[in-house]
Amino acid sequence: MKFLSFTIIAVVLLFGCVYTPNKNSELIDVGDVLLENVLNSKINLVKKNAVLNERYNLKDTVMEEEGVEWKAIALKSKSPIDSEFAALLETNWEDQSVISRISILGERIGIKGIHVGDAFEKIKYIIDSTNLNGSPDGELSLTYGKDNRIHFLLELAESSPLNEGVGSLDGIPGELQIKEIVLLNRK
Repeated sequence: MKFLSFTIIAVVLLFGCVYTPNKNSELIDVGDVLLENVLNSKINLVKKNAVLNERYNLKDTVMEEEGVEWKAIALKSKSPIDSEFAALLETNWEDQSVISRISILGERIGIKGIHVGDAFEKIKYIIDSTNLNGSPDGELSLTYGKDNRIHFLLELAESSPLNEGVGSLDGIPGELQIKEIVLLNRK
């Protein structure tokens, strides 16, 4: 009887430990992990990243454009209350072993305190105003002034005059929302 009681207690403790989330990982900003530890890392090592594996389902996928293919990993939240598609980690067609682009699509991953869904007025004063990019495919791409690896994509209406280009940050409406945050490998 004592052995049976001990066995039941041991099993309960074991499963309790297995399913207890790592409290220290909650303090880690996933955006920082993506920028500093995933971007420019080998794709096979990224799949073993403890922070990503604890919070996300990592799914191998293949991207294709104009007949060219490259490897990618899709991150989807493991949370039962938030199963959003959070990010896409891409290699490129030249080197399919290294993550060279990360597209953050979910609102829960932040970079420097900025999230998808935030308004332009929140980022206006941190943008590199000397490097105003064009508006490819109805998106306005703005570069973070202190780190040229970080880009904020804002979606433009088809009729927006910003589709013709941006002369200054003052010409961008403050309520325009960030649709995507892109991290690019800048060697």
